[in-house]
Amino acid sequence: MLFLTLLTAGKSVGIISTDSLVGASPSSAYAHAAHRNWRTDGEVWADDPTGQCKDITRQLVEDNIDIQVCENWSASKLLVINLIVCQ
Repeated sequence: MLFLTLLTAGKSVGIISTDSLVGASPSSAYAHAAHRNWRTDGEVWADDPTGQCKDITRQLVEDNIDIQVCENWSASKLLVINLIVCQ
């Protein structure tokens, strides 16, 4: 994982995304899942009744204590920031 390489080099890491933080693109930085829709326990249990697989949300919260920043920015927030910076 890219995060592990950066942390080993003494860098800080974080996620800022316009998608959900547990969406397929952002979660590729920190999670391992057999299916992109395994965002919550309910979605995992349908495919893994043994309960051995962690959903993407649990992986973000429990397994990635080294991530310093996690932010979800909507397109409207980015538009407001761009307007303020450009004025």
